[in-house]
Amino acid sequence: MNSLDIYGNFNLSGGSAQVQMRGTFGALTFKATSGTQIVTTNGVDIGIDNFYLNGSGGTVQLADNFSHKPTLGGTIKKYAGTFDPNGKTYTISTGSSSLGIIDMNFYNLTITTTQNCNLTITNLTISNNLVLNGDSATKRIFIYSNEIGTQRTITAANVTVTNADFRDIKGAGAGS
Repeated sequence: MNSLDIYGNFNLSGGSAQVQMRGTFGALTFKATSGTQIVTTNGVDIGIDNFYLNGSGGTVQLADNFSHKPTLGGTIKKYAGTFDPNGKTYTISTGSSSLGIIDMNFYNLTITTTQNCNLTITNLTISNNLVLNGDSATKRIFIYSNEIGTQRTITAANVTVTNADFRDIKGAGAGS
């Protein structure tokens, strides 16, 4: 399976398994056009490359922490609708060399990489904690604007950064 479109609630049983989308750049797309779509993972890791919101008029709400483990790269993007992190943590753990976060907001966002990783962003808002962890001094995370020469803003209340570099990024909020 390469992609999965979700129109209702998304509820996984707990356990040590991981949901893995096979194929190039698998996608999990939430498409509710009204009401609130509840996402419950019960600690199950989501091994997909792309996480999309594309439901005009709908809200996608996390019921628990979300663990995203892209393998080939990928994007987290809001095309339409509202993302409600509901006070939960969105964690990205990857060995991928590239990621994109476009038009998203989070309560807590943690990104941990195991190799050099390029992270492209548009403006990004984190209400509470932003944690960026490159693997080491030689395997860093590089955070940059989706448009070279155009400054983008990361707004966060609290920021922790290790082994990271920035280009065309401005910090805002209490954590800047």
